[in-house]
Amino acid sequence: MAYIVAPNTEVLHSIQTANPWKNGIPDKFSVCVQYKGGVMPAHAAYDKRSRLQGYILHAASDNSYRRMPDALAKLWLDRRVPGQRLPELLHLIESRPEKKDVTPHLTLNAIQRTTRVVGVILLGVIIGCLGWLLHREGVAWGLVLSAGGILFSIWYLVHLQRMAARRKTLTAWILAQLAATP
Repeated sequence: MAYIVAPNTEVLHSIQTANPWKNGIPDKFSVCVQYKGGVMPAHAAYDKRSRLQGYILHAASDNSYRRMPDALAKLWLDRRVPGQRLPELLHLIESRPEKKDVTPHLTLNAIQRTTRVVGVILLGVIIGCLGWLLHREGVAWGLVLSAGGILFSIWYLVHLQRMAARRKTLTAWILAQLAATP
């Protein structure tokens, strides 16, 4: 059974620290989790851990919301980055944003991550096999479908590798920034 669920935001943690976007003026920040809405199965509608989520930093003074990169959110969730340093680190990271930095992957639960990786690759392989079977039956475009499915799987694997390398680099950079300043 499918449900339509509205997106919602919950405050996880509040901190008082210098606002790097306002020249270091003290400000109140909230670290929030933003649950995505839409049509979803019943287990996701009732269990927030199964819903797609992103992490944001809310500044109270100007009511601005800034999306946290997945690597920074994961380090904060693992308690490797103190909450007081989140605004400063996010300000430094924002100078080179990429969409794949804020796309949730590291913060997903294991089943979601596995479904995203294995499911998409499996879809490409199934399309490739279907195309091969159609080609063997004499359908001319079956070979094109087969090649397209296999190429899609290969492209997705390369995309995942690049995304993982970017997040690994960003994680190392964040930890280096933490080690460099007290």
